Amino acid sequence: MKTSDGEVFKLDKYVISAGMGSPSIGKALGIHIPLLAMKGLSIDVHHKGEGLSETLIDASKQAAFVRMGNITRITAFGDADGNNLDINPIRKDQI
Repeated sequence: MKTSDGEVFKLDKYVISAGMGSPSIGKALGIHIPLLAMKGLSIDVHHKGEGLSETLIDASKQAAFVRMGNITRITAFGDADGNNLDINPIRKDQI
């Protein structure tokens, strides 16, 4: 690997940590990186006092309710949409 300063590194292994940009970097290096983006929506509800004591999953609506301290996170299950950044209207309606 050659840095922008011209310094050369020869290593046994490299790590590419660029999220969904990793396949493009890998392609430029001749490496196939099979990566599939998952996308979901969530809403955090802040509350005082008692809230959910357990995680609730509603499979029929593909949603989960998770207690995290004084926050309850309501999520719609993820979609495998590749690099599509559009919000799936079905998930939006679920939330």
